[in-house]
Amino acid sequence: MTDVNTFRALQEAFSRGRMQTYLDFARGDREAALNRGAAEPGRFVASMSLGFWVRLLGRGGHIDGGRKADYERTLWRPALFEAFPGRSRRMVHRRLDRLRQLRNRIAHHEPIFDRDLREDYEGLLEAVGWISADVRRWIETHSLLPDALRAPPSTPVRF
Repeated sequence: MTDVNTFRALQEAFSRGRMQTYLDFARGDREAALNRGAAEPGRFVASMSLGFWVRLLGRGGHIDGGRKADYERTLWRPALFEAFPGRSRRMVHRRLDRLRQLRNRIAHHEPIFDRDLREDYEGLLEAVGWISADVRRWIETHSLLPDALRAPPSTPVRF
């Protein structure tokens, strides 16, 4: 899904006021989210964190004075399901949230030894493939991770 398509899907799913409310909640930075991003879809999409995008695929947070949002009804069915044909919102959310958790553990220098990294890698390829088959093929061609995962633990692997 391109940045412009993502942005348009969000515009269709939210009225401007509701989108602003959600963005304020999710990012806590109205100006970065809307003032810069509303004019240029690419900047908007790039300025949002991975957590933001994963939360859009969740069940829904609290908006407008504590009311519960229903993202299945307000985001997934009207627009976002088109980005992931044949997949449920719940399945896509689970896959991407698992990758978000892995990314956060790595970014915060937390241990990942207890994870099935082969499964994580396959999950990454699957999720990337939903968005772009070309990018998936590029990762499969250039990634050194499969070699590192096949190597015995005592073998140094250079990245």
